Amino acid sequence: MRLSCFLRHSSLAPALIAASTIIVKRALLLKLNFVSASSYKLVANVKVKKAKYRESSQHYTLMYFLFHTGLRIGEALALTWDDINFEHAQVSVDKTCRYKDKGKEVVITSTKTTSSERIIEIDFNTLEVLKEYKKNQEDMYSKFSYYKKPENNLLFHTPTGEYWRANVI
Repeated sequence: MRLSCFLRHSSLAPALIAASTIIVKRALLLKLNFVSASSYKLVANVKVKKAKYRESSQHYTLMYFLFHTGLRIGEALALTWDDINFEHAQVSVDKTCRYKDKGKEVVITSTKTTSSERIIEIDFNTLEVLKEYKKNQEDMYSKFSYYKKPENNLLFHTPTGEYWRANVI
């Protein structure tokens, strides 16, 4: 049974469940050396002013999202807002970005394996970061004519509304 499912069926308060899940996930990441404590702190402290497009919180949100969900970069870059379930605090992962012609063309395909297709739960803080980012995106679309809304409702995209390439982020 997943930790979050176990905690949810306990008598703990929802805020305590979310906090406990975050603490355990971070501890596992650090303990298993997926990411160093200094690397995590570096990304966790990045502010919007460091982003290439100063008004956008996209780079911060992407890094935060990757750290807190454990998604592969290609999976995160293929997500659309339709994959985020705000009501149930879940992300549906069923596709990934791949590159053809030596990286010239972005192609969306199914995940690496069928077992990679999953629905993951996200904690309260990550959900709040996503909500703020969604508002930030809407502000960017209205403030800057060069910042285009993608036709396919992408979560993370270039200023022209296209798929990000993992090697450019």
